[in-house]
Amino acid sequence: DAEDADDWQLLNGITNDAKQVGIISQRVLNMAAAEYVINGTTVTGTLITYAVGDNSLPTQIFVTQTAANIQTSINTANTSNNIDSILITKKNTDGTTQALYLPPSRIYAFYSHPDSTFDSLLMYEDEVNSQVVAIKADQTVGGIVASLNA
Repeated sequence: DAEDADDWQLLNGITNDAKQVGIISQRVLNMAAAEYVINGTTVTGTLITYAVGDNSLPTQIFVTQTAANIQTSINTANTSNNIDSILITKKNTDGTTQALYLPPSRIYAFYSHPDSTFDSLLMYEDEVNSQVVAIKADQTVGGIVASLNA
């Protein structure tokens, strides 16, 4: 009934809270200036077309930075491509942690975690690029970026 529909919408709602995001430069297929209306306010920024898996279904990410600003960030990052993997400390739901070594090519993206400014929500592709796995990492977005650009 209508009440159940409202409950469903509340349980599956989308928040528009801005979060710091880390992306992998090799996955950026295109960047274009864009505007979005969020909560009645027009926000200008950049729409990034971003590669996923075998790139048959790229996704789009809207950010509030300009394309020129993003390009500057990409150009100041490490371009030697000599990092085989980075160490991520995965936080398990039972409170334990485990070391996870990921090659940059398998990392999809990472965001500031919604429940802790000291953690990240990190997404990476499995070995055969068939699915994206999301974990809570015990590093900030800046910390992961520093590891990737070391």
